[in-house]
Amino acid sequence: MLDKFRSYVSRLDFQPSWLIFCIDFLVFFFSSAVVFVFQRELSINALHVTYISVIEFVVFGIVALFLTKSYHYVIRHISYTYIYSILRCIGLQILLLYVADNLWLYLKFRDDSAFSYNLLSAMISLVVLVVYRYVIRFLFFLSSKSRKAVRIGVFGAGSSGVLLLDLLGKNKFYHADVKVYFDDSKKRIGKKINHIPIVDADDMARYIKTLELDEIIISPNVVSLERKEQLLNVANKAGVVLKVLADKKLWLTDHNTSTKLNNIDITDLLGRDPIKINNDQIQSLLKNKSVLVTGAAGSIGSELCRQIVKNGPVHLILLDQAESALYELDLDLKKMNSKVIITPILCDISNEQRLKIVFETYDVDIIFHAAAYKHVPMQEQHPYEAFKCNIEGTYLLANLAMQHVVEKFIMVSTDKAVNPTNIMGATKRTAEMYIQSCNQSPLRTNDIQFITTRFGNVLGSNGSVVPLFKKQIENGGPVTVTHPDVIRYFMTISEACNLVLEAATMGKGGEIFVFDMGQPVKIVDLANNMIRLSGREPDKDIKIEFTGLREGEKLYEELLADAEICRQTYHPLIKVANVRPHDYQYITTHFTKIFSHMNANEELEMVRQLKLLVPEFKSMHSRFSELDELLIRDDLIDEFNNAVHS
Repeated sequence: MLDKFRSYVSRLDFQPSWLIFCIDFLVFFFSSAVVFVFQRELSINALHVTYISVIEFVVFGIVALFLTKSYHYVIRHISYTYIYSILRCIGLQILLLYVADNLWLYLKFRDDSAFSYNLLSAMISLVVLVVYRYVIRFLFFLSSKSRKAVRIGVFGAGSSGVLLLDLLGKNKFYHADVKVYFDDSKKRIGKKINHIPIVDADDMARYIKTLELDEIIISPNVVSLERKEQLLNVANKAGVVLKVLADKKLWLTDHNTSTKLNNIDITDLLGRDPIKINNDQIQSLLKNKSVLVTGAAGSIGSELCRQIVKNGPVHLILLDQAESALYELDLDLKKMNSKVIITPILCDISNEQRLKIVFETYDVDIIFHAAAYKHVPMQEQHPYEAFKCNIEGTYLLANLAMQHVVEKFIMVSTDKAVNPTNIMGATKRTAEMYIQSCNQSPLRTNDIQFITTRFGNVLGSNGSVVPLFKKQIENGGPVTVTHPDVIRYFMTISEACNLVLEAATMGKGGEIFVFDMGQPVKIVDLANNMIRLSGREPDKDIKIEFTGLREGEKLYEELLADAEICRQTYHPLIKVANVRPHDYQYITTHFTKIFSHMNANEELEMVRQLKLLVPEFKSMHSRFSELDELLIRDDLIDEFNNAVHS
C-alpha cells in the first residue's frame, strides 16, 4: 500500500495545473469553514460572520489564484520563489477582502466589519497551502530514495559542473548521487561545491574504486579530444560508464536529463575538432534558386537536402532511384520548410531520356551531384554498374547541364579517386576528369562552373564501418577488421555537406576542393574504442578478427595524388588541388570506347580502357590485376619497337 502511495506521489507534480487549483480551492473553503464554525461555537463575532462571508472569502481566494498563477508551479521543485507566489496570493486576497469589507460598510450592506474573520481564515489557508506542498515534496523525495541512486563523478568543476549538479538534483528520471568532482586545475583541487569535494583528475581510477562510482560525466566544451580519450581509457579499465553532457542549449528546452546525457560518441575520438562552416554566402547562393540534388535519398544527399532547404531555395528537386527512401525524404523536407517547392523524381541518372525530360520540365540553377555507387567490394564484382552510374551517369548529367542554363555543377567525389586501386575509385576519378574537362566542351551554352569536392569516409553513412561495428558489438562479436594496419580518413555527414556547400560558394570552375581531415584513424583503434564505449573490453569480452584485405582495398587512402599541388583558400581547413588539366576531346574519345565495350558487355575490355584513361589505376587484390601486367608488357613491347625503329 505504501509503495503504491509513493508511486502516486512521485507522479503528482505532473498532474495538470487544474488539479492543484482545485486543491487550493478546497483549502480556502475548509479554512474559512473551520473559522466560521469555531466562531459560531464560541460566539465570537457571530453577528458579523455569515455564510456570505465564507462564500466571499472563497471567491476572492479564487480571484487571487487566477491573478498570481501560484498553482502553475511544479510542487517537487518548490523553493522560496514558490512560497513567495503563495504569499502574494494570500496578500492579494486579504487586500481584496479589505476593500470589499469597507465597501459593504460604506454602502450599508453590513453593520460591522468581518475583517478579523477574513484575516484568521487567510492565515490558516497560508499555513495549509505551504505545508501540504512541502509534505508532497517530502514524500516525492522519499519515494525517490527508495530507488538505487546512480553514483556519479563529474569531470570539470567549472560552471558546467555546477549547473549539472542542479540539473541532476531536480530530475526524477535520472536519480543521481554526485559524489565527487574531478578537475585538472590545481586552483580548484581541495575545494568543495555544495559539500562535494573537488579532487585531482589524475587520481580518477582510485576514487572510482573507493567511492564505487557508476558513471563519469564530462562536458565536451572543456575537454580536449586527447584528454577525452584518456578519460575513456580510465573509465573503461575501471568498469564505469563515461557520458558526455549535451549542448547547454538543450537544457533550456528539454526537461529530461536522460536526453542531455549521452554515452561518449565515437565522433568525439576522430583525432580533430569537428569542422564548422558558417558562411552567409551559402544562403545568398541558394536563396530563390532552383536546386537539383542527385542521389538525394542517400546519406550525403539527404543531409545535403536538409541543409539546402534551410537556406530558402524556391524549388528543390530530389532525384534518386531508391523509392522508399525518396518518399520518406520528401515527407521530412516538406515538414521542415513548407514554403519551398519539393519535387521528388524517381529516376536513374544513367537513363538519358528521363534526364532530358527533367531538364526540359524544370529550370535548374544549381546541381549537386551526389549519386554514385560507392561500395568497393560490390563494384569489383559488378563493374558494369559502377561504369553505368559513376561514369555514364555523370557524363549524361554534365552534358545536359551544359546544354541548359545551369549556373553551377558541384560533384561529390572521394579520396578513393586518388591513385585508385579499385573500380569504384577509378570510375570516380574518371568522373572528376570529365567534369574538369567540361570547361573546354563545345556543348557549353553558358558560363556554367564545374566544381568537385573530395573527402574521406563518412561516419554513420549507409554501409560504412561504424554501423557495421555497432551491429557486430550488439551481437556479441566478433568485430571484423580487414587488416591491422588499415587506416582511413573520417568525417561526419554534417561536415561533408558543409564542405560541399562551402565549395559551391567559393568555386569559380575547374577546382577540386580537398579538406584537412586531421590525422587518419587506424581502423583497429576505431574498433577497440567502439568496444570500450559499449562498456566491454576488446579481445576479452569481444574478439577482434582480421579477415584480410578485400578486393580493391588498400591499406591507406590519400586526398592528393603525388603530382598534385595544394593551395590554400580563405578557409584554413579547405584547400584546392591543382590537378593536371585533361583534354576534353581525349577523354571523350576514351569514353566512346568504354561505352562501346559496355554495350557489348565486354567486362575486361571496359576495365582495360579505364586503366588506359587513368594510368595510375592499379588493381589490388582483384581479378583485374592481370590487366596491369598485360599493360606493362604492352608498354615494354612499344618501347622496344620504338627503339628498334629509331
